Amino acid sequence: MILSEKLARIQLTIVNNISPLKFLKILEHYGSASAYLKNQSTAKFKFFSDGEQLHKDAGYEIDINKTVVYGEETYPELLSQIADPPIAIKFAGDLSLLNSAKIVSMVGTRKNSEYGRNCAVKFAGELALEGFTVVSGMAIGIDTIVHNAVLAAGGRTIAVLPGDIDNPYPKSNLGLFREISKRGLVISEVCRDTDLQKYVFVKRNRIIAGLAKACVVVEAPLKSGGLITTELALNYNREVYAVPSPVFSESGAGCNKLITEGKAKLLNNSAELLEDLRIEKSTRRTGLPEAEQMVINCLQSGEGSFDSVSKSAKIASPELCRLLLEMEFKRLIAKSLNGNYTLL
Repeated sequence: MILSEKLARIQLTIVNNISPLKFLKILEHYGSASAYLKNQSTAKFKFFSDGEQLHKDAGYEIDINKTVVYGEETYPELLSQIADPPIAIKFAGDLSLLNSAKIVSMVGTRKNSEYGRNCAVKFAGELALEGFTVVSGMAIGIDTIVHNAVLAAGGRTIAVLPGDIDNPYPKSNLGLFREISKRGLVISEVCRDTDLQKYVFVKRNRIIAGLAKACVVVEAPLKSGGLITTELALNYNREVYAVPSPVFSESGAGCNKLITEGKAKLLNNSAELLEDLRIEKSTRRTGLPEAEQMVINCLQSGEGSFDSVSKSAKIASPELCRLLLEMEFKRLIAKSLNGNYTLL
């Protein structure tokens, strides 16, 4: 995507306050955001082809290099399929995680029980060890426990924030925010909603639901953001799982209700979840250099040794050493204890 079109899409959301639904209609009718803006006669809709001028007029700081917009190759494919995808997303960390092959969201109450904590640690940690990227909202309670469990397991996690990534919420999780920014990914929707009203959290929850093929609610009362996320996930045709809570548990009554109504699959243990969520590795990952794609192709059928990859991909040993190391850093592959390589 050319820079002028990227700027136009950002402008529609932060200057003109265009909703995602209207944005999609604009693309359908005009073909591009820049064509729409150039077709408007009012000063309010003038087209800013220069990023610096856009910043001045919008009164909103945004780093183009730390922003991904709808339609870019790096925009999350699953999120682009929902009815109201965010037009632009700010990020800090490893952007490639947005298009992980195996991704699941995990949410729950802010006022968790010890039982809920234990379940969150177990499920999140085991998913991380199995190579899943785990998405949550960095809220106090279950979300925080989930993120920390994934990091402790050496896994990959995505935090979706309400409001703006430059003003992370909650403040008590600033340390966690920094840690995820270094070892995972933090994102927020580009918008002018700086006041954290209730609807801002709902907008955030739709991203949590839309990013993953499956949503797990660990512990949630009858009225909670976790249940809103699961309802959104159901609307997006995602699989929903709920951890059952004791009969008299108020903090888990929402999970029990989801199970009783048949909206969520009852989750007894992580083995059931892992069996259900095993996702076949893609035969093609877009946007990769040719050499990296050749390595990916070699590993599609299972793990491979250095020599087998070198022979199949026809890459000399010195070059392959460097390439495999880079791909490990990008989390495209992993090196097993036996020295062989596998896809992530």
